[in-house]
Amino acid sequence: LEDKNFIDNINPTHYQDYIISVDVGQTKSATAMICMGRNIISKTLDVLYELRHRNNDNMSSIYTSADYAKLTCGFIEDCILKMNKYPKVVIVDSYNGADYYENLISEIRKRRLPIIVKFPVKADGKDGKDDIPSRITRGLDLLYRGKLRFHKDCHYAINDFVSAVYDQKELETKGIETRKDSFDEAGHADLIDSVEYGFCFYSPSMNFRDWR
Repeated sequence: LEDKNFIDNINPTHYQDYIISVDVGQTKSATAMICMGRNIISKTLDVLYELRHRNNDNMSSIYTSADYAKLTCGFIEDCILKMNKYPKVVIVDSYNGADYYENLISEIRKRRLPIIVKFPVKADGKDGKDDIPSRITRGLDLLYRGKLRFHKDCHYAINDFVSAVYDQKELETKGIETRKDSFDEAGHADLIDSVEYGFCFYSPSMNFRDWR
């Protein structure tokens, strides 16, 4: 990350739209959420707000799927107030029938939030998730060109990108850029997944000539 990848201020009027991306984890893995906006002034994707919670950090007060659904809706409502508009979409790494997903939909209806919830999509707009090497390559390209930026207060997301450990053997022997998926005391870079789901969703619009 370089100076061009950080911002100090957030002006909601500079964002054509924004999304919220959620990666759910309930034990060693953290539940991570980010708000990512599409900046029409700088032609960038900016990570504006974040939220991270991990049960392992406080085993005396365990969050259930219902608790995480409420936490997600609280984050959504906070972002709506800060951005003065509703998110274009809320992306959750879940599936139909999952406790978290069903609780989230129920909570959204209870709070009467007029939002669209989707599962992650590939950079070409199709359903599903791109493989990790493809996501890494896309992320590195956006960072290098200054198209992916982080508000300075998004400490968890920034730290996850700075401290990510890559598999040097895979790169040297197969030419594949991939991360080591190993847990430590801090988890395993949970915010990275949320950011990647965000820029994969925005990839088709970022390919327009006036956004390159």
